[in-house]
Amino acid sequence: VSTQSTGEDIALSKSLLDIDQLLKVQRYKFGVVFCNGTQTEEEIFANDKYSVNFENFMNLLGTKIALEGWTGYKGDLDVKRNATGTHSYYTAWKHFEIMFHISQFVPQKERRKALIGNTICTIIFQETGTFDPALIRSQVLHCFMIVQPVRLKDGSTVYRLGTVSKKGVPRFRPSLPYPSIHKADELFRDLLFYKLINGERAAYHCSSKVRTQNRSLVEIVQHTRTGQLEHCVKKSAMATKALAKPKEHSNSLKGIWKGAKQVASFGTHGSGSQIERSPSGRSLGRAKDSDPSSLTSSTSSSQSLANSQAS
Repeated sequence: VSTQSTGEDIALSKSLLDIDQLLKVQRYKFGVVFCNGTQTEEEIFANDKYSVNFENFMNLLGTKIALEGWTGYKGDLDVKRNATGTHSYYTAWKHFEIMFHISQFVPQKERRKALIGNTICTIIFQETGTFDPALIRSQVLHCFMIVQPVRLKDGSTVYRLGTVSKKGVPRFRPSLPYPSIHKADELFRDLLFYKLINGERAAYHCSSKVRTQNRSLVEIVQHTRTGQLEHCVKKSAMATKALAKPKEHSNSLKGIWKGAKQVASFGTHGSGSQIERSPSGRSLGRAKDSDPSSLTSSTSSSQSLANSQAS
């Protein structure tokens, strides 16, 4: 074997390893929106206030950081001039880095919608009322995780969790139990992160996600899971034709969002109400992930307070 051939083999091996690393997305940005009552899109992004419940929830997810001078993963937030706010929440979980885009922390209301609409998965913290996923219009946003605090008789707070995703997004793990009620602890935190990351990974395989932008191959590789390169290349070849299709302007929950009917019942029972199953009688997040390479949580991470009853 010639020295030249050996050198080429080493270079090829290194290139393949580099591509493999690109395929493994390890940094994520997720939106977080506080909602109180049934609101319009304008009211949601105009709201500057949030509750103690919301603050406790964010403290469970991560650490509050000052953005100016931040040297870690910034997730498209401004760390020089505070244009996207002075603070945010960040966490390192397993081998991932996560930055949260919190609507109420962004000073400019117009920029709030742009930041939230640019995330693939967003958490809706529904203090009271109901949330209509069709209100927030975005071609990028594909999944909502709806979290609602519920106060128990002993004064402690648990969280009701539901998921809503656009039609076309493959189902993703872990499944949510009956009822989907969870203690404010590390198990719930793990479950939510599994759902967020798997939700974003599943959205990469949604045809509407691929066709919204005519991406280069490198960009596609950087936002795709391991083992899906060929599949994604085939989709990119369809992008030009797909871009010529008319955009969908329907606001119908039935036409765009899966799981909207289940989470629509969240706000009808405010804090201190009896925990009930979803109207359809099915698990809000029940499904298998779209690919074996997706994250899976341990059985314990999807445990709920099935025996706990709210007052």
